[in-house]
Amino acid sequence: MNALLRHAVIDLTRILAVFVIYPICYVFSIVCFGPPLIFVYAALDGPETPEMAFLLIMGFGLAIFALSLAPVLLPLDFMFAPSLGARRPSMRERELLSRLEADYDAIASANGLPKVSFHLRVIDVDEINAYAYGRNGVAISRGVLELAKETPENWSMLITLLAHEIGHIVNHDTRFFAFLGTLQAPLFASIWILSQISRIPFLALLTILPLLGCWFAIASIDYILKLTSRAMEYRADAYALSVVGAERVLKLFDHPTFRDHNKGQSIRSFLVRSHPPTELRHDRIRRLSASE
Repeated sequence: MNALLRHAVIDLTRILAVFVIYPICYVFSIVCFGPPLIFVYAALDGPETPEMAFLLIMGFGLAIFALSLAPVLLPLDFMFAPSLGARRPSMRERELLSRLEADYDAIASANGLPKVSFHLRVIDVDEINAYAYGRNGVAISRGVLELAKETPENWSMLITLLAHEIGHIVNHDTRFFAFLGTLQAPLFASIWILSQISRIPFLALLTILPLLGCWFAIASIDYILKLTSRAMEYRADAYALSVVGAERVLKLFDHPTFRDHNKGQSIRSFLVRSHPPTELRHDRIRRLSASE
């Protein structure tokens, strides 16, 4: 898959998710939340006409959607850090991360790339890994930081790993999934409410279709988005290549941590695998480097 097609597949899938599937789900969500809201409003001398009731429901739906935009438009990365186990760095870690940020900015600037705003957090695990999240957060494992202090080669590996994660930020992967996560919240709430209502005799038939509709839409779009995960990783690799060059990216892939251990898997597991095989990522970096 060439770069243009990869961008098209990822972006079209996101458009499908946000502008087709989820608006349909929101109809179910508003139908679920609307009647209780109208009942409360009516008890307070609420809407005297059907038009007022309709406007109330639509206003409620728009308010939910506006809240979904908050992680994208506002600096609310702290909302997502706990799910990763990320914390603010200690004083000695802050010194190391400040040096890392300065070295990264210097390399990116030398290669003519614009400065990217990001902040660093630490995950207390020994594995060699890092994660981009929220608007512009990058969480780095303690294992990487300890390894990076040992040799200049390991420090270079950490800079390359950071470049890959910043690639996700530059490509808006993290913002999109932050938006998607909050967009899903009222839908999951709708599913819970509908499932509770379905326990009431004779009301189960009225709630089963909205319940299945919300669940099926969420499951379908999640599955489709997972199919583009490997394309997003290739795209972040390409950004890392533009920052640090092919030699550093290939050395990162040659590190024992990134060796694949695939003993076989189902077709479904293969299709939704989040990262491409390391050897294929290696091949792609070589091809991109040769074409420059």
